[in-house]
Amino acid sequence: MPVWTSIRTRGKRLSTPALPQFAVDSCSSNRPDTPPGPPRAGTLAPDARGATPHAGKLGSRKEEDTVVSDGMSTGTSSGRTQSAILLPVPEAEELVGPFRTQHDPVAIAGVPAHITLIVPWLPPSEIRPSDLADLGEVLNGVTPFDFALRRVSWFGRGVLWLAPAPTEPFTKLTAVLSERFATPPYEDEFDEIVPHLTVAHATDGSELDAVAKALSEALPIDCRAEQVWVMVGDGRLWTVRERYSLSAPCEENTFNS
Repeated sequence: MPVWTSIRTRGKRLSTPALPQFAVDSCSSNRPDTPPGPPRAGTLAPDARGATPHAGKLGSRKEEDTVVSDGMSTGTSSGRTQSAILLPVPEAEELVGPFRTQHDPVAIAGVPAHITLIVPWLPPSEIRPSDLADLGEVLNGVTPFDFALRRVSWFGRGVLWLAPAPTEPFTKLTAVLSERFATPPYEDEFDEIVPHLTVAHATDGSELDAVAKALSEALPIDCRAEQVWVMVGDGRLWTVRERYSLSAPCEENTFNS
């Protein structure tokens, strides 16, 4: 059973959480990077929801919202204020960037190619310096780790995404974060959390077949997890609230074992 299914004090901060051994070690402290850099902004569009439970995407979808490839309306917004903890994947930008710009409105909302760890996190207006410090403490024992984007997959025929391997570092980190802050991913809606990098949305997946083919031909992409970001959205725009470097000087990466 996922660790977040047992949490009943959703959204309430845990004062003395019992973190798994792989999450905390004797590495040096991980403080929020300062300055966080210029915020990224754009238009936040809704997430595509299919029959298959999934994670790693920001926003929510309404049936009347439509994603189009020849220009995305500024009105296609989730309408929610929320925050997210994500892991950016800059190595994928060259390949997925053009496709995300056309088929993933959250890309022009300021969100880079990424794998989401927790969404929603804390309400943006309630994020305190102590929360950011607590997050840094959780990330203290996490060293940079290698992974690869090896295959193309779908959620139904509406969401096209790339699968990272191995998945364990992402699922372990999500479990630790959800327990520390009592914020289960997707508000405990799904039984299974699937780490992934979303590339494109479509109301009819057939229009993405060419995109899927182009992605498959360019894989695998070797990546390295080196940062974790906190991003906040106002229902239309997403900006970077804080960046953390994964730089604990450990001999062995405990999240990739």
